[in-house]
Amino acid sequence: MSSKRIAITALIIVVLLVSGFAGTIYYYNGLFADKNSKIASLNSQIANQQTQIANQQTQIANLTSQEKQISNYTDAHLEATLGVTEVSKYANRMYTYPFYRLYISGTVNNTGQGEALNAGLHVIAYASDGIIEINMTVPLVSGADFGTDNSTNAFVQEWDAENGISANPSQLGNLNSGKSVPVEFNIFHEGIVTNWTVTPVWWIP
Repeated sequence: MSSKRIAITALIIVVLLVSGFAGTIYYYNGLFADKNSKIASLNSQIANQQTQIANQQTQIANLTSQEKQISNYTDAHLEATLGVTEVSKYANRMYTYPFYRLYISGTVNNTGQGEALNAGLHVIAYASDGIIEINMTVPLVSGADFGTDNSTNAFVQEWDAENGISANPSQLGNLNSGKSVPVEFNIFHEGIVTNWTVTPVWWIP
């Protein structure tokens, strides 16, 4: 009987040891599976972040390229040498104009390194009481007439037609680096102006 008890006891011990090992293996297998899942998730996050970094680097490269292109335009610099005169409608003894006109002539130079896009002259003129009579931007042209309202625009169209002058340009043009352009034009307006500012301008499209 003692031999049987010893055998049974040994068997029980073996079973318990095998069960313990099996439980331990099962536990660690689950632990390893969980860790592997977390590692796979982290690898996926790393891959996504690497993709985002690559996209951001592409965006930075595009912005850098755009900044270089913009700098070519912002490096433009316009300087104007102009004469500006307010001309009475009675100045011509042979002909009386129905409106006063601001006569502007001279040259505009692009002394910058970049091309000046949509270049023109911004003209603001005031009456003696401070009322703005002219506030407009005109292209860099010669031999042109412009109006400031419906009445003056109608007069300019009629005057040009009678004198064989083609339609006055309204489209702003470009001025290359190192280039200059002559300007000469009239801006017809209703009242008398006593002071004004004429500023060369350009815009980035």
